[in-house]
Amino acid sequence: MPIQQEWDLRRVLIVLSREWWWPTLSVLFAAFTAWAYLRYTEATYQTTAVVQVNLAQAVGGFQTQNTAGSFFPPEVLTEAYLELWSRYDLIAQVVQQLRLNYEVYSIGKVGRSLVFPHPFQISFSSPRAESLFWQGGRVRVIFDAERKVEIWRAETLIVSGKIGQWMALPGASSAQLRIDCDPNCPSEGQYEVVVFAPQATTFAWQRRVSVIPKRGTTILQVSVTDISPVRATRFLNALIEQAREHERSIRQLQYTKALGYIDTLVNFFQNQLLVAQDTLYRVETKEDILFMEARKDRALSLYQDLNKLDKSLSVEYLNAFSEKLRRVLDTLRQDPAAEVAFLPLGALPEVQVPLTELNQLLEQRLRLLKVYQPTSPIVSAHNQLILSRVRALLDQVEQRKQELLYELSTISQNFLRERAQLYKDVLSERQITLLQEDIELRRAVYKSLLEKKMQIAIEREAVLSALQVTQPPVVPSVPLYPNPWQVYVLFLLAGGVVGVGGVLVRHLIQQKLSYRVDIEQIAPVPVLGELPYVRQRSRAGFALSSLQLEVLRALRGALGFVWEGEKPRILLVTSTVSGEGKTFVARSLAYVHALAGYRVLLIDADLRRASLSQSVGVRDQGLSLVLARLVEVERFEELLVPLEQPGLFLLPAGPSAPNPPELLETPTFSHLIAEATQSFDYVVIDTAPVGIVPDTLAILRHLENAVTLYVFRADYSRVPFLSHLADIIEKHHLKKVYLLFNGTKLSRPRYGYGYGFGYYGEGYARKYYHSGSTSFWERIRTWLPV
Repeated sequence: MPIQQEWDLRRVLIVLSREWWWPTLSVLFAAFTAWAYLRYTEATYQTTAVVQVNLAQAVGGFQTQNTAGSFFPPEVLTEAYLELWSRYDLIAQVVQQLRLNYEVYSIGKVGRSLVFPHPFQISFSSPRAESLFWQGGRVRVIFDAERKVEIWRAETLIVSGKIGQWMALPGASSAQLRIDCDPNCPSEGQYEVVVFAPQATTFAWQRRVSVIPKRGTTILQVSVTDISPVRATRFLNALIEQAREHERSIRQLQYTKALGYIDTLVNFFQNQLLVAQDTLYRVETKEDILFMEARKDRALSLYQDLNKLDKSLSVEYLNAFSEKLRRVLDTLRQDPAAEVAFLPLGALPEVQVPLTELNQLLEQRLRLLKVYQPTSPIVSAHNQLILSRVRALLDQVEQRKQELLYELSTISQNFLRERAQLYKDVLSERQITLLQEDIELRRAVYKSLLEKKMQIAIEREAVLSALQVTQPPVVPSVPLYPNPWQVYVLFLLAGGVVGVGGVLVRHLIQQKLSYRVDIEQIAPVPVLGELPYVRQRSRAGFALSSLQLEVLRALRGALGFVWEGEKPRILLVTSTVSGEGKTFVARSLAYVHALAGYRVLLIDADLRRASLSQSVGVRDQGLSLVLARLVEVERFEELLVPLEQPGLFLLPAGPSAPNPPELLETPTFSHLIAEATQSFDYVVIDTAPVGIVPDTLAILRHLENAVTLYVFRADYSRVPFLSHLADIIEKHHLKKVYLLFNGTKLSRPRYGYGYGFGYYGEGYARKYYHSGSTSFWERIRTWLPV
């Protein structure tokens, strides 16, 4: 299973306290780098002025509610004033005024340095002389104590003479120059003059000017950046003065733009007005607007006639009257004696008389029927008379009805035609009204634009200054870049981050442990103790320090508690890789057990390297011969090598074998260990690294009751080794496996070593075994919570 170490503040402090020199050197190197950077980097200075723009005054003195103020919103004015400070012609005038097209450097023993204001001025008799002189781009001016001056280009003398006198240039008699200077003119010295093209100089200074709006749009912060603080301040002062002079032309240009915009609108609305008037004329001509009222009166007259005729003589009335006359005819034809009702008088004046006569005949018929029989000739004749009169009246009514229908049809057709024309006239009238309203609106806008044009033209001629310097520029004393405080803070911070980060990343990548408290948290087996590191130690013999002896005695006692009186007492010492100190630990533990009066057998079971055997100089005979059955097991004591401590014997590894795992897995090895436990109190076996070769696992299969001591070296072994150990224990079901933390550095007092019961802590041990004063860093580390 993977084992990982958790990072917390305590562990970070532990790591930094162990390797404090790395962040310290990193910070010191960063401080030196910052000093060198500030020493050899050309500083840049920035001077700033605050200028307030009076927008109300910028619009003009004739501004009212209905004048040109709406044509100059704050955004447009702010943009115009922002562009003012970076205009090419403005910067060019300032450069020409301050003569910034060349720079003067003072030449000293160490190097050269910029001099401003210029210690001298160079004048030319003509532009040709100036172009002829500056064609080289770089000259050297030398002053002597007698107020003489020499001008050199490379190694060639161009001209020489006295200050304030004209000097002829070689190759042109009319080309002359003169060097003037104020009373502080240098008495002697060398100067280098570097000339630049006017256009390039203007562009360079244009990039050094920056404008930032502050607190809205009425306050501008104008800044100039240069390597010379005095030159930057003078340039900004000259720039402000030139800006005041250019302000009138800039603002007049804005007024001119507004007038051009208004002229465009005036032309547009004038054309639109002409188009609308032409459209109105064409509509009036097409629709014959002059006779529109007459057509309306005629339509109304037809409508009145139609209503009047329809009310007095309706077709329905005539149809009803004709039906009554037909009933009279039918009645008289069917029954001559039938009673016939009188007919009502009609509304037609033409039938009033015939209808009255018909009613009189009907009345006479009634009287005749009272006297005569219905079949009487008199009655029959009278009925025939009535019938003839009814037929005549019916014909007259039918004729009148046809005339009425024709008249109604004619009037109705005329009315419909006039009504359609009336509707068209109404639509035309509405269209004409809309056109007239549109014309009036365009005429009003056109008139308003003409008024605004006149007012803006007046305001353009009355431009007042709107710039007011609220904070004049001052000569800066601290450079803008590089800022010393900022550089030191950034470099020191970067150095600290690199130093601390490098230490932490190194420990994170290496995954090594330094303190017992760290390994106890993640170790898969109990930590039996820790063995301190001694800087000077002989690889031969048992050269142990007093502190190491105390620790080893404590480990001996801890192992006694592990065995708890069990026998045989076999200790197997191994590690993951070589170099972790397992051989030293095995030899030292065997030594301290021999010091206690026990008989101890130290077996070199590392058949590959045989470090123990090489330390005593015996390699020709040993364990490999016994395992290969070249020597009887009962005679193994003949191969033992007595060591310098009484009771301590070494069984060497013997000659190198091609198959160590197979030899160690033979029953002969178990037989050998059984024989050894009969003659010795303790058997200590130094094995091969368990993480490299399988030799140790072959031994563990024969010695299930043996105590395995796994050596983990501080600041050397890696955390994944513990994962490998846990996998081996789980896979092979190992028991009695303990861990020894080897090679710890006693850099500060701790509570003690061992398993919590064995020996004195370092706080006492250092006073007892060591002498000398405590260093400053060690005293500081005693206060760290580690």
